[in-house]
Amino acid sequence: MALSTVGRWRPYYPFALGCSATFGSKRQGEVQVRVGLPEGFDEAERDLLAANPPRLVKAHYALWGRYFQDSPDPEAGGTLGVEISQFLEDTGIRKAARGGFKRERKEEALALLKALSAVRLYGSFAPAGSVSPISLRGPLWHFGSFSGRTDRAPSRPEYLDPGQWEPFSYIYAPGSWFYRDDWRARNRFTGKVSRGLLRLRADTEGWAILIGGYLATLARTNHYAPKSLKVATLLEKTGLAQSEDAAQRTGTFADKLERALNRLIDARVVTHWKWDHSEGGEEIDPSWREAIVKIGFRDETVG
Repeated sequence: MALSTVGRWRPYYPFALGCSATFGSKRQGEVQVRVGLPEGFDEAERDLLAANPPRLVKAHYALWGRYFQDSPDPEAGGTLGVEISQFLEDTGIRKAARGGFKRERKEEALALLKALSAVRLYGSFAPAGSVSPISLRGPLWHFGSFSGRTDRAPSRPEYLDPGQWEPFSYIYAPGSWFYRDDWRARNRFTGKVSRGLLRLRADTEGWAILIGGYLATLARTNHYAPKSLKVATLLEKTGLAQSEDAAQRTGTFADKLERALNRLIDARVVTHWKWDHSEGGEEIDPSWREAIVKIGFRDETVG
């Protein structure tokens, strides 16, 4: 999941900062994309995207989830209007004691959405058996307008105190790449994932969110067939392999991985998993990163 590694993005054509990601296979259909920020990007927005990878991944899937649920016809396209409060609820932010969300939380959400609107996608999809790949380019998400409201209506709005205004709603849609007919014909459930992923807490269940976001994408491109993954690959793709003491604290990291996978079963992102090595997961040796984990997926296209 490229969004989980924003903090490690580097100059990568055609972007000022970016990375690449590949999903699927030539036999089943392969997606090769570069995701990044264009020249002239806002440093503050990049820092915001990189600050909390679990929350960023949740935000991305929350946008998809709401679009699939509330858009009259997601496949036909069109924009969707959503209240900022709904977005906060979708991403698992807790309400204030009196109910509702504080203005500060809404402002943070608005800043995150604006930062996410800067992310661009550049790549291709090669359907199985096809000679010509399908070009996928454009903003990851398209945001139309953001609106706010105030309880006061001064006769001269130009003198409105910023503290009286708070974000209220926004209009959005997937980027133009999603509306390629030849792409949607084969990938109509892009972004569809169990709502259980969005119920995970970004502050305490970051591993489960990052791994779940990556596995959700992998499941779709693998047509929800069981998948065997090397632990090193799973950690690298999710940005979890970068901790300074990862090599020394083998047991701790193995425990975190197991807890995350078990939590994803509870969240209905995966159906089961198991170690595919002689220790059966009971004794993790120093080479555990080379171990293989087998994962089964829940097909999101069948309810």
